[in-house]
Amino acid sequence: MASAPLESEASFLDEMPVVLTASRIGLSPLEAPAPVTVIDRETIRASGFTEIHDIFRLVPGFLITDTPLGSPIVVNQGLSDPWSRRLQVLIDGSSVFDPLLGGVNWEDLPLRLDDIERIEVVRAPNPSSYGANAFQGVVNIITRAAYAGPSSGVTLRYGRQDIADLYAYVGRGDADMDWRISISRREAQNFRAAAQATGSQYDEHIQRDTLNAHLTWRPTTDQEVRFQFGLTQGEDANASLTGERTPKPQVTFFQAAWRKQYANESDIQVQYYHYGRTLDHVYTEYPIDPGLAPYPSLTIDKSTQVSRDDLEIQQTHAWSDTLKTVLGAGVRLDQAESEGLLYGLGKLDGKQWQVFGTVDWQATPKWSLHAGGMVENHYNTETLFSPRLAANYRLSANHGLRFVVGKATGRQPSSRCRRARRPLRQSASPISIIGRIAT
Repeated sequence: MASAPLESEASFLDEMPVVLTASRIGLSPLEAPAPVTVIDRETIRASGFTEIHDIFRLVPGFLITDTPLGSPIVVNQGLSDPWSRRLQVLIDGSSVFDPLLGGVNWEDLPLRLDDIERIEVVRAPNPSSYGANAFQGVVNIITRAAYAGPSSGVTLRYGRQDIADLYAYVGRGDADMDWRISISRREAQNFRAAAQATGSQYDEHIQRDTLNAHLTWRPTTDQEVRFQFGLTQGEDANASLTGERTPKPQVTFFQAAWRKQYANESDIQVQYYHYGRTLDHVYTEYPIDPGLAPYPSLTIDKSTQVSRDDLEIQQTHAWSDTLKTVLGAGVRLDQAESEGLLYGLGKLDGKQWQVFGTVDWQATPKWSLHAGGMVENHYNTETLFSPRLAANYRLSANHGLRFVVGKATGRQPSSRCRRARRPLRQSASPISIIGRIAT
């Protein structure tokens, strides 16, 4: 079969865009086996939002809330807890899920809204493509590249609630290579309680420095090599009636991928990524009424260090104009260490593997059929199988019906859920009280 040039970004931005996240096969939203919302670059720019989590206020069924002492929460249909452990979040197809706490630290992601080309949001269970933590859906953040020659820019923002933002980027691109680098610093008071006199006041002031860089090299017309690096570090200032907290997070992200297109709509790709997050967070809690407490203070250590290394291979093959398949496999190593949350356990290692596949058949001009599933073995669960069968019927150019049946596991328990042991040290006593959190 003759080779064909790699698909361009323009094919994903037509009036009826092509989406990859629902099944790992490029399909229109009407043909995808799950409902997909695409937030394109024009929508991101017009929204006026400055934080990534806020853009999901535009997605049907999604709810967003801020909290005074942690990451904002993004959930689908309101089913969640403070760690959003049932929504899988990807950057260019790579998971940024926290293996210790679960969920995503939205303010610490190593990129800004200005670095994003589009976001594909699967608004339904999708474990057959991305595993158990995709029970409520998948968010795939696709970053920008310098496709059309030189570009650069600087953005300054200043506003109420101590908002101050400096963002700058530069990029170059041609037929053989393109690269883009951005840096930013932002500060904001993200949370302020309205009723300060009720004893429930919490203030949160964040400061983040972010670096994002990627390079794409095309040695031949049918090959592509991609590298991406991201870094975020900063400090929060949280104040409450029981004390002050100043957590200091740092996140690193590295991705390397090779892709070869050996025939029209057929390719093989290998991808490795590393995600790491370090949090320095030790603070002291003081009683609101010292006369009611046996000791004057309580020291709490929530410092953590986590990492995720993942290697995945995937083949997409077009057997004909109407029949396509995806086959893939991956292995993953998660590591977590926290004296305050995993007392006495040292560094925990967890290994995981998964095998997945999808078949897409355009049976008639109006009917498309899909079958797929994933088998995964996680260090905190037994072996899981997540199958899915779907059929789509096109009513018109912009309307269709979707019929889906499948099996999905709610989530893979995080290391905090399965292994947590927390010591609490009182300042007037040498005794450490160790508690265990149930699954």
